[in-house]
Amino acid sequence: MAATPAVAQPVNVRGQILLPGGQPPTESIRFSLYSGDGRVNEIRFTDSNGRFILERLSPNFDYTIEVTGDNTLFSNTTHNFNPG
Repeated sequence: MAATPAVAQPVNVRGQILLPGGQPPTESIRFSLYSGDGRVNEIRFTDSNGRFILERLSPNFDYTIEVTGDNTLFSNTTHNFNPG
């Protein structure tokens, strides 16, 4: 009898976006969330300290968070992660 493969459970990710100097922002920051398979392509916002929670992400995909800067004080930042 073959074993039934385990189904990967969705995961929640807590994070924080910091300013270039390492300090938390003093207002909400807009960011884009992308996954490699195209299932998630959303615009999200942090709280006023840069914190966010991403709920029910698949542990089987790589995700990208992209923060678009103003090209004067801050440049664009992209970070890839895998919650699995």
